Amino acid sequence: MLSIVIQPALMVAGIAAAWLAGRILRLLRALWRSSLFRGGNRRASDELQVNGLPMGWAVGGWLLLGVLLVGGTGFGAYVLLGRPRLPTASAFSTSELLDLLKIALSVVAGFGGVVALTVAYRRQRVAEATHRLALIQEQREHGKLLHERFGAASANLGDDRFPTRLAGVHALTALADESLEQRQQCVDILCAYLRTPYPDGDPAEREVRNAVISVLLDRMGRFSSASWEDINIDLRGAQFVDLDLSDITFSATTNFDRAVFLGDHTRFDGAEFAANRTSFRGAKFTAGHTSFRGATFAGQHVTFAGAVLTGAVDFSNVRVRLAWLDFSGARLAGAVVDFTDLVLSNGTLDLTDADLDTAQLLIDPKHHEGRLLGFPAPENGPRGGTTTD
Repeated sequence: MLSIVIQPALMVAGIAAAWLAGRILRLLRALWRSSLFRGGNRRASDELQVNGLPMGWAVGGWLLLGVLLVGGTGFGAYVLLGRPRLPTASAFSTSELLDLLKIALSVVAGFGGVVALTVAYRRQRVAEATHRLALIQEQREHGKLLHERFGAASANLGDDRFPTRLAGVHALTALADESLEQRQQCVDILCAYLRTPYPDGDPAEREVRNAVISVLLDRMGRFSSASWEDINIDLRGAQFVDLDLSDITFSATTNFDRAVFLGDHTRFDGAEFAANRTSFRGAKFTAGHTSFRGATFAGQHVTFAGAVLTGAVDFSNVRVRLAWLDFSGARLAGAVVDFTDLVLSNGTLDLTDADLDTAQLLIDPKHHEGRLLGFPAPENGPRGGTTTD
């Protein structure tokens, strides 16, 4: 009879002890951490995040709370039973003594279980925290290695020797492929190298610059296997000889302001300009043949304002989608500019205030769902368009 009353009470006490002990231990851990942080002991606080309270404190706290709650539960049961007079030892029968022994052993086993659970819980916490710290340390080491590689590659790019500069190009390319966080920085360095003037008396310099351009083509081309998306390109004032960026995709801000395009040809055939802003403002296209044939202008604003275009300039089969293709103030004197089969899809082609003296404009829009601004009257060119705005 006695075991029927006491055993359920002990089970309830154990559950309550586990819940209350957890709350109290969390409170003690928070108080201890705050005291360590106030003391400025950074190393101790780092260890605390892994180990928490010492094992002895944790086990002792659980056991103490268990004893208090079991004692409190027993006393509560004693009060609820009307404070009966406790019998002497001789009043218990053999079966009742065995029941009492079972209860005592259950209590001891319960305390042992508390200790085992506490140890297992602490081991799990230590293992998880150690794993987190290991990951953080690994990330720090990896970041440190990337910074070292970036510095070494950048230094190689500025070396006087051709093989070292070429190695710097490939090292920055490999780093950009591996690290998304440092990709833009690597591209910025490569673009900055292209912006530097050609050195005198270095015939291998063009090969280094062609290697940089090949990297951009391989990573930003429409059919490239390793894609560098959303990379800003800043080539202001750069000088190019026989540049070929056909089928490349410019998906972020692209700046060719005041760039100079020399040689026999300059090609952007099939390129896609999808950035919100692409600028060739003040650029000089003086190559024998400049071609944007089949290019797509889909950004909000693509400007050639103030640009100088000479020779044969091919914008045939160009698609202008929801974009403003701006040639306002451009100097096209003497150039033959081909806009045949132009596709305007809610876009605008603007030649307002452009210098068209002796320029030949060939225009025959294939799909005209946009605006042509600033075009001369038909008699001023062999196939001159008319202003439709």
